[in-house]
Amino acid sequence: MSSDRPILTHIGKHKRILFVLPPCDLFPKPVNPSHHPIMTATLAGVAIDLGFTVGALDATLNGLNPKQTAQHIAQWRPDWVWFIPYEYRRELPLLTTQATLRFLEPLFKTCVGLANCPRQEKDLKTLFENGDVDAVIYDDSETTLAKILCDQPQDADGMCFRTSSGEIIQSERHPTIDWASLPVPAWKIFEHQRYYPSAHRYKNKPILPIMASRSCPYGCDFCPQSLFNPSQKHATRPVEALIQEVETLIEDYGVVELEFYDPTFGIKRDETVALCRKLAHLPVTWSCYTRCDLMDDALLREMAAAGCHTILFGVESGNEQILERTQKELSHADVLRTVKICRNLGIQTIASFILGLPGETAETLRESIAFSLRLNPTYAQYHLLRSFFEHDSWAEVGHIERNWNVSSASVNGYAYIPKDLTTRALQLGMLRAYGAFYLRPSKVKELLSDLKTPADWKRIGLGIKQVSQHLKQL
Repeated sequence: MSSDRPILTHIGKHKRILFVLPPCDLFPKPVNPSHHPIMTATLAGVAIDLGFTVGALDATLNGLNPKQTAQHIAQWRPDWVWFIPYEYRRELPLLTTQATLRFLEPLFKTCVGLANCPRQEKDLKTLFENGDVDAVIYDDSETTLAKILCDQPQDADGMCFRTSSGEIIQSERHPTIDWASLPVPAWKIFEHQRYYPSAHRYKNKPILPIMASRSCPYGCDFCPQSLFNPSQKHATRPVEALIQEVETLIEDYGVVELEFYDPTFGIKRDETVALCRKLAHLPVTWSCYTRCDLMDDALLREMAAAGCHTILFGVESGNEQILERTQKELSHADVLRTVKICRNLGIQTIASFILGLPGETAETLRESIAFSLRLNPTYAQYHLLRSFFEHDSWAEVGHIERNWNVSSASVNGYAYIPKDLTTRALQLGMLRAYGAFYLRPSKVKELLSDLKTPADWKRIGLGIKQVSQHLKQL
């Protein structure tokens, strides 16, 4: 981008800021992502609270290519455009942001920043050093963004910033977030009702997500959370702040259901119990993601009483050795125990399996399918392993295929292929897994018995469509 692009260190409260979720591909089709862009919406809330005019553009949701995205940005004429290529559960290739910047330059000159970025992505620093962007913010970005917008970049952590005089300010320190002061995500500037959670993750609408914590103290080597939030940065929000946000979501957006987006819900047991006892008095139900070894009968009873109807557990593999290699530190015994307790309490369960982990073979694929049948959660989901950053140990036993398949269920990551398998073998393994689990007469009968209202039938119909679109790419 040209050097005469304006660089604003003090932009004033009347200035315009546009947050952009970039295209998912260079030649995309419309995609309805199954996760709301909660990180972007929270950043937008920070800017709104500071008094700026704020807009949002989700190129992936609208099927825009880089050229069309650039045209929309130019029409909006922002003073700052902030790209978020690494949204929650939507970690996109940086090349679509780069392509958008190339198309944007001849159309409109504006200040450009990237936020919520992983430190491992080497191309980010290159973009900044080449002058293509004016700021890069790493990790949790809310505090640093506020400092930049308030003309205090020298006081900000976790960023690279170029001032109007050409001075470069860099800070390698991890930013610290004041959880109590974070705003409610600015869902009002998003088409939030166009995002459809996977049908097995919710019961009723309107639904919006919320986060009771960020990061995760566990070291699962396949998880993209470590891109943004190192394990030592795990932090929980004050219960009162959470309840205030829930009350706002109910009052302003009419939500009847929440989805906790925490990478691992319930790590701090006492806080979780306190939260549940507050939620029990509010007219919402909810779902979450967590680990089986964090749950026990007493805690699950508190969660059920508070409106929790569904929990997603990462099981990952039916082979204990492969599971151990992921550093997840989870046993099949914990999984079997916890799913049984949930069944007894009436909490539905989703068991998530990753196919193609390092060491995977045709035999271990069959073991994962067999374990999912033995476990018999309410739902099972099977994903092909995606690679988000370099793994030396992975490279020894497989390779990366730099293809980027996009669906509502998967808008992220390059494919990883273990040395004893092929792409096609993994695809067929996933098809066999879904068929073996869902086409059993007992499972069909069980799922049909849960469809009690027209809304239930509509939801499950949407779910079948989502899975079909995902599997059509195989």
